Amino acid sequence: MRRLMRWKLFIALVSLGLLVPLATYAEPTSYNLKVLKEAEAHASGNGPVGIPESFLLTDQGEIVALKRPIADGNGVHISTPHKSFVIPTGLGSYVPALAWNDRGEVFLVLNNAIVSPDQSGALTTIVKAGHIIDGKRLVRIDGPVDTNAQGQLTFKATFEKEDQPNSSRPIDGLFTLDRLVAQVRAKIDDMEIEYISESHLTDAGEVLFSANVSGIQGAVIFKENRVLVKAGDTIGGNTIKQVDHNFVSSRQGHILFNASSDATPSGLFTLDGLVVKTGDLINGRPLTMWKNPVINNHGEVAFLGMDMGTSLVYSSAVVLASPSVAVASTAGQTSAAAPVKSSFKFMPILIFVGIGCVIVFLWSRVGARK
Repeated sequence: MRRLMRWKLFIALVSLGLLVPLATYAEPTSYNLKVLKEAEAHASGNGPVGIPESFLLTDQGEIVALKRPIADGNGVHISTPHKSFVIPTGLGSYVPALAWNDRGEVFLVLNNAIVSPDQSGALTTIVKAGHIIDGKRLVRIDGPVDTNAQGQLTFKATFEKEDQPNSSRPIDGLFTLDRLVAQVRAKIDDMEIEYISESHLTDAGEVLFSANVSGIQGAVIFKENRVLVKAGDTIGGNTIKQVDHNFVSSRQGHILFNASSDATPSGLFTLDGLVVKTGDLINGRPLTMWKNPVINNHGEVAFLGMDMGTSLVYSSAVVLASPSVAVASTAGQTSAAAPVKSSFKFMPILIFVGIGCVIVFLWSRVGARK
C-alpha cells in the first residue's frame, strides 16, 4: 500500500513539473517594421535630408524631432520641446553632459557640480563636490546624468567615506540625490563591478545602468541590484554573446540595447526579443546600420535605419518597430526581422506527457475508491 502511495505521489509531482511550463510559457515577441519617413540618398559624410537624426518616440507612436545641443563662444545652446535658451559656460565648443524632463527642467554637469538653469538662464546648484550623500563625501561629479518626470537625478561621482576622508583612493559610484546605487569593486549577484558606464532613471525612481563586471564579456545591464541582461542569456531563442554599454530606456523601464548573438553579429534587442538585425530588409534594401534607437512606454521602438549601398551613398529612413507575437510577411511590404522562435522546442511533447500523467493519477485515485 505504501509503495502504491509513493508511486501516486511521484506521478503527481511529475505531472505538476511538466504542466508548469504550460502555465508560465509566453510566446516570444517579434516586431513589425514600418517606415515612417524616408530620406533621399546622401553621402556618408552628410546627414539625411528632411528627417531628424535625433528624435523622441511618443507613447502614441509619433516621432518628435530634437535639436542636438551645440556650444560656441556664447555658451551651450539647448533646445527641448518645452523651451530654448543659452547657458554661458566658458567652455568654448565643449557640450557638457545634460538631461531634461517633461516638466521643462534641464540639468547639466558643470564645474564639478550639477546645475539647473531657470527661465532667465541663471544657474542653481543641485549637488556639488563636497556634498555628502548616504554617508559618502562626493569628490568629483561626472556625466552622464539622467532625470525623470519628478526631477529626481542619477549621476556618476567619485567619493570617499565621510568618516575616513583622504584615507584611500576615491571610489567610483552611481548615485541619486539621496543614496548610493552601485559602486566599483562591489558585487551584485556575485559579480564584481569594474566600471560603471551608462545610467537611466525611471519615473518610479529606479536606476538602470550598464557596467563592466569581472569574468563577463561586454556589458551587464542592471536594474538596481538585479541583473537584466548579460552575455550567455537567451532572449527569444537568441543566445546573447556580448552586450554593448550604450542602451536606452523608457520612463517605465523598458530597455533597448545593441548586442551580438548566435543569430547575428549585430542586433537591436529588447528584453522580449530581437527587434532588428543587420541584413534585414527595409523597403527592399538590406539594413547596414542604425542610429538613435529609442523606445516608448508601450515597448515600441524607433530608429534611423541606413543602407550604405554603393560608392558610400546612404539611403536612410525612420523606422517604427511595433511588438507583435506573430508577424506575417507579405511580398512587397517592409520585411521585419524573422519571427523569433521559441527556445522551448519540446513544449508540445511535455504538455502531452503531463496531461497523460494527470489522467493516470486521477484514474488510479478512482480505482482506489472503488
